[in-house]
Amino acid sequence: MPPWSLAGFAISPQEIEEIGTNPENIKDHGGLRGIAICLRVDPTQGIQGTLEDVRLRVDSFGANRYPVKKPKLFIVRHNPQ
Repeated sequence: MPPWSLAGFAISPQEIEEIGTNPENIKDHGGLRGIAICLRVDPTQGIQGTLEDVRLRVDSFGANRYPVKKPKLFIVRHNPQ
């Protein structure tokens, strides 16, 4: 069984990605409330937020971070005359 299913979530990372690319897929999961239930999220209070809860979510869906972009380097050349 995949980690997300073993952790008690009823929606896969792929299904979440599909919702992100086509919001009409929200209906397939019972609307926003249905998705909240699938992700074990209280719509008014959010996730439990315990260390175990967060660990299960990261293991199941990955960390919720943007990739760090390398900074652009600007080289300034100084020619004293």
